[in-house]
Amino acid sequence: MANNGVAIKIRASRYDPSLGGINCSHFVNGQCLSHMASGLPWQEYLGKAIACPPEWVFHTKLIVNGKTWECLDRGSKIKIVDNIPWVDFLSDETPFAGYRYGKIVDAILVSP
Repeated sequence: MANNGVAIKIRASRYDPSLGGINCSHFVNGQCLSHMASGLPWQEYLGKAIACPPEWVFHTKLIVNGKTWECLDRGSKIKIVDNIPWVDFLSDETPFAGYRYGKIVDAILVSP
């Protein structure tokens, strides 16, 4: 990866730990007490962080539709499949116009 970024395609999904269920591994009394895989609290990065494949180091940046997201989490289903990385956006709303689960979108990948 060049520091100025590389154009890639990603498969997009989103998650919101405040919903519990598969979105949060430690949900107690209606609150997600889990931290992201990076150890950081998800609440401070809502709308800013992504769960990315383990091949990407933490703090890798991903630019989608002009907005920059940061790789701070992992997920058991977040993998590279058929050379397309699955990326899970930490967001309480759809992360970009035309969003749908598993949609393949253009992005710019920037190394930390």
